[in-house]
Amino acid sequence: MQGEEQIFRGISEAAQGVRPIIPDTNFFISSLDVLKRLPAHLIIVSQVVFRELDGLKKSDDSSSEEEREVAYRARQALSFIDEAKLKMEPVPKASVLRELQMDGSNDEKIVATCIVVQKRENMKPLFVTYDRGARLAARSANVPTYELPTKNQPDWKLQSNKTSSQPGTVQLEKGKTGMANRSKTKRPIKVRAPKLKIPVGKLIGSSVVGIIIFIFIAGIIGQQEDEEEKKDAMSDFEFPFDNIEVELTNMQENESSFRLEYEAVNLNDSEIIFGYLDLSEELEEIEAKNTDDPSIKLANEKTLIGMKENNGQLILRYKDDTVEYPAGRRELLPNQVETITIMGQQPLENLASITALMYDPASDEVREWVFEL
Repeated sequence: MQGEEQIFRGISEAAQGVRPIIPDTNFFISSLDVLKRLPAHLIIVSQVVFRELDGLKKSDDSSSEEEREVAYRARQALSFIDEAKLKMEPVPKASVLRELQMDGSNDEKIVATCIVVQKRENMKPLFVTYDRGARLAARSANVPTYELPTKNQPDWKLQSNKTSSQPGTVQLEKGKTGMANRSKTKRPIKVRAPKLKIPVGKLIGSSVVGIIIFIFIAGIIGQQEDEEEKKDAMSDFEFPFDNIEVELTNMQENESSFRLEYEAVNLNDSEIIFGYLDLSEELEEIEAKNTDDPSIKLANEKTLIGMKENNGQLILRYKDDTVEYPAGRRELLPNQVETITIMGQQPLENLASITALMYDPASDEVREWVFEL
């Protein structure tokens, strides 16, 4: 991209070799070569950005040329994050966003990440983005941003650069300010509104309809607020192992069951197994059975494989003292987005607690996770 050297020098001078750099998703897509030249230990990847890149990496035969190009660049960015072992920063919790008076949009989550890093490192990080809205949000929160050259200030929309001499180049459209041109000398035209005679009966009828609509809308807003509060409550926990971030992405419930889906990102260097079931004694017993019968030996081997691959369960306790043991094993691989699904056969409001074992194969350590509602 034209101006790449200028951007690299500008960010390097602003970082001064010590200031953390937090790039936005669009910067990973458009200026990955710049990031590759910067010191890897200074670059911090917001989990929001990581998830956006993960969502952009997929394409198929029905995808347009532009979508395939973006998917390719997203995959390149994810490979760079993994290979360079860039530091991942979790999404600030809902309580932190409320404290900062932020609405929870992705832009504000990234800005909140910058503030969290600033408090921890006692140094203001440099937020780098092509998104004008994100830059304004950062400035309003007193987060430093690098002012990219005007000709390289694009929107998120991408289009093929057919005039470029380099194959596979993607050009980002420049953003519009959205403000209309105004003449300082032209006065506003005054328009006198005609007098209207409205029958009292129609006026009262319209008022009643308006009140009904208002009550209906207020009810919907109330339901949405209750839903958000319930989601926050179902996300208010931490796993017993550090550096694992979880976000509730889907919640379904009815009178007889519920389904919770969480997106988990393991920021450790090794995998962590969620929903681990300790079957060491059973495994030792099967392995100790020596037999010359080939069929029995094969059956034992299949049993061992099945137990090792599927030895996972959760414990759901309800307020009426009933207990369920649904399957729930999930391998949380390093720097990957994994989905944890928890399903129960009672209404969600009856749930008292969720318990699961978590296992770190690297340290051979098992810890218990208990989420009490």
